[in-house]
Amino acid sequence: MNFGTNVLAFQNSHLLFLFARSVLLQGGFFFVFMLIIYFDSLESL
Repeated sequence: MNFGTNVLAFQNSHLLFLFARSVLLQGGFFFVFMLIIYFDSLESL
């Protein structure tokens, strides 16, 4: 039974999941930031 390779694959998928989640969170914050700038520029017109 290849227990070591299974653990390694699990750790790799877990790191990939954490990376994707952090990118998604940063993308969400960036989207909200762009919306705030957009509405701020609308109010200043």
